[in-house]
Amino acid sequence: MPTTSNAAWDARLETFKGRDTAPYIESVMAAARRCAACWLPFGPGAALALTVEISEGCDTEGTVSLTFDPAVYHLQCQQPGLNVSQATECIGDDLTSVGARLALNWGGTGQTKIPVLAYTLVPSLVFGAREVR
Repeated sequence: MPTTSNAAWDARLETFKGRDTAPYIESVMAAARRCAACWLPFGPGAALALTVEISEGCDTEGTVSLTFDPAVYHLQCQQPGLNVSQATECIGDDLTSVGARLALNWGGTGQTKIPVLAYTLVPSLVFGAREVR
């Protein structure tokens, strides 16, 4: 089991990250503050374990993407791991996106307008009682 920044990790991670493995682990460890299992804070020099969930997906054109979801644990709470899950199917052509540009009034006075760009895969956006389609 390799170790970087006091964290043990699954060597198979290097298959996905290549030469970016060490910088990836260091950035994850720098952001981690609490154990994902027991929620206790990490002490200085604590033995840690990195688990990474990798999800493979694809878009409508068949372009494959990988999503990395790391979790850091005390080594006594969880052993290092790597789990890979693949999408059962690609995003279908029936999925369409909706976008809208609008201006919101700040404070109800109408004096200050805030420009907003809204983008969603859900076909309707609701602001108060007014629906925008």
